[in-house]
Amino acid sequence: MTIVALTQTADAKFNYRADRVTKVQRPSVELKVPEITVSAVANYLSSEDNKVVLLVTDTLQGVLNSYIRGFADADATFDQAKLDALIAEGKVGLEVIANLPRSERNTLTNADLEEFGKVYFKLAQELLDKTESQAVAAVTVFNSRIKKIAGNTNALQKVKGDLENFLGLADDSVLEEHNRALTYLIAKLEEYLAEDITEDSL
Repeated sequence: MTIVALTQTADAKFNYRADRVTKVQRPSVELKVPEITVSAVANYLSSEDNKVVLLVTDTLQGVLNSYIRGFADADATFDQAKLDALIAEGKVGLEVIANLPRSERNTLTNADLEEFGKVYFKLAQELLDKTESQAVAAVTVFNSRIKKIAGNTNALQKVKGDLENFLGLADDSVLEEHNRALTYLIAKLEEYLAEDITEDSL
């Protein structure tokens, strides 16, 4: 079996949550990992090992299916005809997904945000020592898709820090159930922070 040679030029950081019993948290691990380049992907796709080829194509199919699921989740009447129409309009494909902001690559419904908000409202008070009014304010920000604090760098950083703390303290079952909302919100916060456009800069 031919092994595709990869150079260790990509950066990766692995974070760990604090142990629930000992409260001890393992330090983050930063590594130089093998980088998947365009030529490496080409070599994988021409591999004699069909399982390698399937891994690449299944991964890409999963990205596309996840994006399409976002449309289905947002529309109770979504069917093949509606999907075909989206495809005909050029709204479905890896090219489309690649050019979307990272936070929008998986379509998130308002219902998803509302369900996460209900959980966060309760757990933020238990895990993050938030007051009821602080928890309400945070949920309001989430439901606005972060727009309510766009341009307010301090508020953006505060909410981002709270969500990162939440990731380290909430049960795995909660994180798994609301993974899409958490992924979206954190990515959206990072996008607004990267823009760093405030009223003073206009």
